[in-house]
Amino acid sequence: MTAAGEPGAPPAAAAPVERAARVRPGARKLLIGCGIAAALVGAGLILSVWWFLRGGPVGDRLDLVGPRTQAFVTFLAVPEDKALQEVVDSLRKRPAHPGEEKHGEWMSWFGDLLSGARAYHVRASALAESLDDGQSEVGVVVSLGRMANVVRMLVGISDSERESETYSGERIVHGHESQDLSMAFVGNSLVLSRDVRVVKTLIDRLKKSAPHEGPSEPMNDVLGELEPRQDLPGFGALLNERASVASLWQMLAGAPEGAEIALPENFKGVGFRFGFVSADVIRGDGYFYFGDEEAAQGGTRQIDAVIQRLCAHFRLKPQVVIEAQGSRLHVVVEASGVQEAIDHLLSRGL
Repeated sequence: MTAAGEPGAPPAAAAPVERAARVRPGARKLLIGCGIAAALVGAGLILSVWWFLRGGPVGDRLDLVGPRTQAFVTFLAVPEDKALQEVVDSLRKRPAHPGEEKHGEWMSWFGDLLSGARAYHVRASALAESLDDGQSEVGVVVSLGRMANVVRMLVGISDSERESETYSGERIVHGHESQDLSMAFVGNSLVLSRDVRVVKTLIDRLKKSAPHEGPSEPMNDVLGELEPRQDLPGFGALLNERASVASLWQMLAGAPEGAEIALPENFKGVGFRFGFVSADVIRGDGYFYFGDEEAAQGGTRQIDAVIQRLCAHFRLKPQVVIEAQGSRLHVVVEASGVQEAIDHLLSRGL
């Protein structure tokens, strides 16, 4: 009998090795298949995260301002704005009042969204546009940066049943009623307005369908003193055009259609800038322009009254300093009560 290991004797593990050899090709295919599947899943996850976060750049503060823009305000949220972060944190932590649990949950979600969006830069702009029929309507554009696709998905889920149309290759979703907002997504920007004509105008500007004409000459005049300084996140201007002033007042104050706010007749316009000082304080300044020096001095009391009325509507407590500088007024406003203003908005269900 030949001993194992002697010449001519088969290896002791020959049979198991042969069985393993017979199984190995199938196992290899299975492992390769699992590896490919895992790679595809991983690539899909990476692509999904990239799609959600890729977004795009936010626009410059004057990119959307055109020759028919009678008023605008824009605010840029950036990671370095610590005071804004305090405001956002207050939204996230704000307790719901009795009977407002769902509203409190919504505000917490909104605060989370703002907090995440702020980390990637977000610009929000509101513009009052003069229309062909002599009316004026407000449009809002939110450049969402890397949050764009997240919001696009949420909006797509909520608007699936609404009437829509295509304009310049972009889908515009109409509001259910005349006072509801129509909306569209252009790149990483969400466009909103009660008037679809304004939505189309803003789509053209975002897509640069025509050469950008920029602000009108009167608008440039009231912005002239502010352009050298760009250190505050909020920026804007208003021309004394009756329909536009009325549309802004109705939007800001929730006033009924037809309601107006009185401004001096010889008032030309204002350019302003602003930002949060803390979670409870907002500060800004601006230049109000008049026809001449006498008109500026005569408009002091009325401008002060308008600022006081606007702040009072939002439960803000302003300190106003007005300095006459020839045919213009330099106005500095510091208003406290931001947290009370938020509570007021929540109590109204906004």
